[in-house]
Amino acid sequence: MNERDYIGKRAEAIFRFLITEWCDGEPWFDDNFLGEKQPIKDFIVNLIEPTSGDAVFYAQVKATIGKYVGKGRARRLKVKLSKKDTAKLKQAPGPAFLVGIDIDSKKGYFVQLSARSPQSFSSIPLRHRLNCRNIKKIWQKVDDYWKARSMLPDSSEFDA
Repeated sequence: MNERDYIGKRAEAIFRFLITEWCDGEPWFDDNFLGEKQPIKDFIVNLIEPTSGDAVFYAQVKATIGKYVGKGRARRLKVKLSKKDTAKLKQAPGPAFLVGIDIDSKKGYFVQLSARSPQSFSSIPLRHRLNCRNIKKIWQKVDDYWKARSMLPDSSEFDA
């Protein structure tokens, strides 16, 4: 492995630690690392005890070693996601997040991909830190997403 591989591996470990953090005395997520099997989706993250029955989101984790751009409120973590990879992540079959990890500070920041997301990323804002407050917000947003979808077909040629 080269240095870049070790940086990525460390970022994945930090993400696993941060996303499975217990908040208010309970766990909110269970992570499943996909590794090289899914090059654009590093993790499928399951919600613990969702009200929607079953709920997951997809995460692409990017690493940096203390690289930021901008100042003050405009400060951003320097992580890249190409146009091609952003397009692929937007095609995930559920909510998808780009997570930037600063392996020096052991902090993570995230953005949720949507139709309005940029076509590529060179950095992400520091507004959404991966912490207990936002873990609960992500859990609710993802649970609401899956609650709004009916997973059963209206009918089937295989009905009883």
